[in-house]
Order: sequence, then structure tokens, then C-alpha cells
Amino acid sequence: MHKILVNVMREEIRMAVIDEDGQLVDFVLERTDESHMANHMYKGTVKNVLNGMQAAFVDIGGSQNAYLNLQQGKEQKILPRLSVGQQILVQVVKEEMLGKGARVTADVSLAGRFMVLYHILKACIFLRKLLMKQYVLNYKN
Repeated sequence: MHKILVNVMREEIRMAVIDEDGQLVDFVLERTDESHMANHMYKGTVKNVLNGMQAAFVDIGGSQNAYLNLQQGKEQKILPRLSVGQQILVQVVKEEMLGKGARVTADVSLAGRFMVLYHILKACIFLRKLLMKQYVLNYKN
């Protein structure tokens, strides 16, 4: 029988699942800090497009406008269509720090425990570990 251990503090919540042999099966750490933005998705407004730098600055509600690099992935395709005032869906890749805005990407993905949903690819990608477990279970049956 698995045991679930929970440690709740004001700053964070820690949860662990331990199997019968005392081995760690799963560990989750959740911080109650509201200020972190990494992996969050925002509908932002393009404030500035710099064709020479192949970059854009997007207002996502932070203290500084977020930086969108238009030289990689899906961003290359949206550069010609991007204009000031346009609304765009972005995901934060790197937090704001030292007076610089967050770094964002237009390649939005939702990462779950066993799969990743890619908005652009219109596909779900399952983790290899899960697929191998499923294959082993099917093989045994």
C-alpha cells in the first residue's frame, strides 16, 4: 500500500508518494508564491515590432513588456503578419528579472504528467515512459 506524505507551510506545499518498500514513487512541490510567471500563458498585445532584430515586445501585464524572439520555431512564420496593437497568445519561457521583461514564445504547449499538448502541432505527445509501461502491461496480458 502506498503512503502519501504532505508537508504544508506558508511558502510551499510538498507531497510525496512512497511505496511499500519505502521507495519514493512521486514528489510534487507547489509554491504559493504568486509572483512567478514561468510556463503561464497570456493573451498579450504587441507594443513594438523590431524587424531588424526580428523581435517583438508584448504587453502581458507585467512591469515590463515581454520579449518575443521571432527567429525560431513558429515565430518565424508570424513575423510578416505581426503588427502593433495585435493580440497574440504567448507562454512565458523566462521570468522577469533586473528590469528586463519576461521572455515569451508563441509555441504554446500544455505539459501534463503523462503527455504534452502542442497547440501548433495539433497533437498530443505521450511520454515514452508511459508508452513503455503500457506496452509491458499489454504484453503480459
